[in-house]
Amino acid sequence: MRRTAFAAVLSACALFAGACADDHGAPAANPAAASSSDSTAPAASGAAQPAGEQDCSKQGWPRPLPNFQGKLLGDTVVGDALCFAITSVTSSDGKDVMHDPAAATTPWTVTGQQPAAGTPVTANTPVRLTVRAR
Repeated sequence: MRRTAFAAVLSACALFAGACADDHGAPAANPAAASSSDSTAPAASGAAQPAGEQDCSKQGWPRPLPNFQGKLLGDTVVGDALCFAITSVTSSDGKDVMHDPAAATTPWTVTGQQPAAGTPVTANTPVRLTVRAR
């Protein structure tokens, strides 16, 4: 059950990371709003936002990049990293975890990040994560 849930979360995050930028390069408030002409408008449905989802357009940019090291990848990409442009997730041996559907069934821990934690970044600054299997 845990692996299935993690696979679903990681797959959704990979899709979200590729489609969450609006026409100006800033992250949209949510994936549904990405296709809207006004990405800062609230979601059309009255449903509550998923846990960890934030209105990224209302945050001050640039802002310091959080320290993701030691955290579970699945929790990171739907929590602290949601408003940052995660462009790659690779294992220490170079495996592309972000775009490999088979990797979605493995629990990953973040072991490195570029830029370094605390570095001021904009919403569209590329962030690369390195992970290891738990």
